[in-house]
Amino acid sequence: MPAAPVLPPKPVNRHISQEGRAEARKIRRRWMNDTADWAIRQFTDPEGWRRFLWTAAYHPTRPTVTNLALLAVQAPFEICRTYRQWQTEGRQVRKDEHGALIYTSVLKAEDDGPEKLRGFGCGSLFRYSQTDPADGADTDQQPPGPPHPRRPEELAEATRIHTPQTLHTGAQAIREALHALTSAAPDLSPAEAGSAAHLAALTLDTEPGAAPPLASPETDDPDAARDALRDAAQRVTDTGRAVAAQVAAIHHPPF
Repeated sequence: MPAAPVLPPKPVNRHISQEGRAEARKIRRRWMNDTADWAIRQFTDPEGWRRFLWTAAYHPTRPTVTNLALLAVQAPFEICRTYRQWQTEGRQVRKDEHGALIYTSVLKAEDDGPEKLRGFGCGSLFRYSQTDPADGADTDQQPPGPPHPRRPEELAEATRIHTPQTLHTGAQAIREALHALTSAAPDLSPAEAGSAAHLAALTLDTEPGAAPPLASPETDDPDAARDALRDAAQRVTDTGRAVAAQVAAIHHPPF
């Protein structure tokens, strides 16, 4: 993994010819495809996997592994939002800042029917560090925190409901309880269950412990290996988020 964020190509210049704009869009799309492939292959690297899990935990509304992987290398350990989302949170993206690129869905309807997926475009997300408090907003704002922050005593009580026979106390007991929950999920390997517990702990704002990277797929086909890593990361992401929501709901039921 690089020490600094991977920077995307500059936005398409609207003042150039139509042919030039089309070529610039192709370059951006090619860059996204190549970077996404490379970022997913970093799941077998300890630091690359740790960055991905942090990104997945702190961006709960981003469902796809590919976009999370893109954010993990373009904005490691930073919260990202759209331009308008930052405005609703009382922050303004600074002028001339370039956002991290992600894939967006292109939906179109035919003959007044339902919208259908027609392809994918490019969208931009901006890092917290690219924003300032908006006029009239609180200048002492803190960066957004984890999605389901819980006090240690709340977590201990909530996780004890699921694993009352735990032998340890404190953060280790919470980690053991989260691991027990993720291990009960179907189709997860022991290593994937550990990573899902790590993601859940990050989401709940508790010490996550270690998270071994994904194992390299046993195939010589690079595309098949990439797809296997992406599928494993999706299982980890879905399970970690579900467990975190399950534990958080014990103290904050949805009714």
